Amino acid sequence: MNLQNAQTFYSRVAIISNDNKLGENYVTVLSVAQGILPIEFIPASNYLRKFLKSIDNIDIAIVDLNSVSIETLVKIRKKSSTLKIVCSSNNSISFNEISSLNIHGFLTKPEKYVELLDCICEVVRDKKYLGEDTLCSFYKNNYREESDLTNREYEVLFELSKSLSYKQIAEKLKISKDTVKKHLEHIYSKLDVPSRYEAVDQARKAQII
Repeated sequence: MNLQNAQTFYSRVAIISNDNKLGENYVTVLSVAQGILPIEFIPASNYLRKFLKSIDNIDIAIVDLNSVSIETLVKIRKKSSTLKIVCSSNNSISFNEISSLNIHGFLTKPEKYVELLDCICEVVRDKKYLGEDTLCSFYKNNYREESDLTNREYEVLFELSKSLSYKQIAEKLKISKDTVKKHLEHIYSKLDVPSRYEAVDQARKAQII
């Protein structure tokens, strides 16, 4: 996603990771996005203290939780309450574990670079972004007993929150338009809401959109 229309100024981004390859790839990917400059890769094990001293010069920090501890994440948040933090992790770390730290974005597929760009675009616009797997996990942990939504229904609900049409959701998930409608009927029934707007509103009240 192009960031050109998202803002008229540059957002300063730091990537905090002990995975050199991932950090360098993130720098390469984000360097082609409009509105992102400069981009700094910071190996946490060596330069975290330096980063914390200069944290006021950073707008967005991308923290790789596959190689950086949650304790480090807590230190970063304590140092700055206004810093926008995006976390990436494909291991068993639960979004619920870090949601109290006011995380602006969470990626469960760190090497899915298109999603990284989508996430940063949303965060730059002061919105929160959660990857599809994170959204599904959150609902499983918080609404599973009440709603019993299936994984596919979670995915449809996530796309619904983007204000996509039935046709667009069908194309995105590679299913038919009629199947989308059927999933939505199940979602409304399980969440006990009458329409797409109430379903999305419930998700937003849970602060995951």
